[in-house]
Amino acid sequence: MMWITYCYLALIFVIVYTMGCGDRDCHRGGVVEKLHNFLNGGICNCFRTNISRFFGKKCLKCCEKVEDHCCWEPNPYVQIFYCTLILGGYFIWWTNAVPLIPGPYIPEYYKTITHFGVVIDLAIFFWCCASDPGTITSKTYKTYKNSFKFDNILYSPGKECSTCKVARPARSKHCRICNSCVGEKNIRLFLLFLFSSGVLTLWACYMCACISLGEFKQRQIIKMGYFDSQKRWIPAPTYAMISYLLDVTGLVMPLGLFCGAATLAIFAFLSYHVYLVVRNTTTNETFKRKELSRAVRIAQNNKRKGKPQERTQSDKTQSKEAKADDSKEKTYTIADDVLMSLDPNNLPNHYNKGIIGNFYEAIYPPCTRVKSND
Repeated sequence: MMWITYCYLALIFVIVYTMGCGDRDCHRGGVVEKLHNFLNGGICNCFRTNISRFFGKKCLKCCEKVEDHCCWEPNPYVQIFYCTLILGGYFIWWTNAVPLIPGPYIPEYYKTITHFGVVIDLAIFFWCCASDPGTITSKTYKTYKNSFKFDNILYSPGKECSTCKVARPARSKHCRICNSCVGEKNIRLFLLFLFSSGVLTLWACYMCACISLGEFKQRQIIKMGYFDSQKRWIPAPTYAMISYLLDVTGLVMPLGLFCGAATLAIFAFLSYHVYLVVRNTTTNETFKRKELSRAVRIAQNNKRKGKPQERTQSDKTQSKEAKADDSKEKTYTIADDVLMSLDPNNLPNHYNKGIIGNFYEAIYPPCTRVKSND
């Protein structure tokens, strides 16, 4: 049975690493990048193809409408799903773990800590849901317009959101889910939420491990065995010990494994966003820089080969999807001579102020410190 647990943890690690780091240069052209592309989009395309093939285009359109509503339109499903996970896990803990507390490795007051932990995590979650992500409207534009200067690489002045019909300050983008342009207030509470969720799942995993080990010791499961036909003592196999421990502890061990996997995923996601804060960039800007880096490589290769330079994406007509969805905006607007002068492996980041300055800016955004001038 232990090999199943190891395989489960290894699979979780591979999926988390592949989805988060599979697009790095070191994996380019390899199996990890292919798996990354499959998990981050290929699997959905495969699903659409099979739906259309076996059930027809009408069924495919129906599924796409459901996907758009659930994933790309304002709805409470994510909040409901998260609350179901937290409250469901709390119910399992209350019915299976609490009767085994206290134990050899877990004191009575751990129950009180858990109660407070769940309440605090849910309070932070609802605080995040109710907070303003820095919504940019015609009334709030003056608050954000001078927060950041345009770098004329990723951001240039004079752009207007085709959906909101409002001028875009530097470093803002249109969010399809909340259907508005957002700016600089959507990171500090999100980091706090990820941290609280990670601490809660880590604490739950630790408690489940303490309870399981305590029952293993208290019931002397290690001494389990039987006499064979020749009256020789044979120790019980490992799978029999684990099976008996599962019978004793109920859903405590499965809950601990789930919380352990969730802890790895949450802290990996948190680490990625802390890394973005350290560099003073965003997920949206990361994608923009990758596309810009690719355009620079293509332009420089064409120049070396003597081929006519291809126009960048900023000069091409946007696709129908991009017209329908303003979040898929033009990646950059940049002159060809500037494009040729850039280093694709080290694109400039004019917003990087050093680690301390970047964290200060994330926790205390410029719009909360500086009043914009008319």
